[in-house]
Amino acid sequence: TSVTLRGSGFENGATVAFGGANPAPATFVDGQTLTIAVPALPAGAVRAIVTNPDGTAYSFDAAFTVN
Repeated sequence: TSVTLRGSGFENGATVAFGGANPAPATFVDGQTLTIAVPALPAGAVRAIVTNPDGTAYSFDAAFTVN
């Protein structure tokens, strides 16, 4: 499943970790938008952590819910 994250401060080369899974590369659309293929996850609310190549990280608690 592909998801789109909207926010600010995203950089080309960012990765996203969902629910404790290994980080996945994100497709950089612009500084406010990333798209990511979400790995298989258990049902429930999922935290997403975006990490930019410069090391800055953004955490989104309950970014979405897996059914």
